[in-house]
Amino acid sequence: MINFTKVETAGTKTALPEGWYTVHVAKSELRESKNGPNTLINAEFNILSPEKYNKRKIWNNFNLGTASLWALKTFLDSSGSDLLNKGDVTEQVIADSMVGLTCQAYLEPDSAPNGDPRNKITSWKSMDTPVQSGASTTAEVPKSPLFK
Repeated sequence: MINFTKVETAGTKTALPEGWYTVHVAKSELRESKNGPNTLINAEFNILSPEKYNKRKIWNNFNLGTASLWALKTFLDSSGSDLLNKGDVTEQVIADSMVGLTCQAYLEPDSAPNGDPRNKITSWKSMDTPVQSGASTTAEVPKSPLFK
């Protein structure tokens, strides 16, 4: 028997703070886009660091339309994928090969269409690219010299 009067409710959903996170692709699958005839790759990422967020997950859709392939290419390059050295690769092979890839992602707080908090990934970089000296995960993004 379950007594719901003794079950604690989960905390309020919150977006992760803005900054760089080490992420690892846990799942990746092909899906049809809800907004048109394009196919997309839906990737589920586990946060690896900072450690206090290592049980959190984030998702990103990579649209496979010609005008959007730059985003997928940037991710694959940042994660060290060897697919960039191959020609004519099927969408399924790309999705399958993404599982296990690791890189750094810059997350910014955002809101879902229903108002729930979420994060959007705005940039990728390789694990070899250092975060600014002395900077934390939520390191400030370098500002343009025009605003100094």
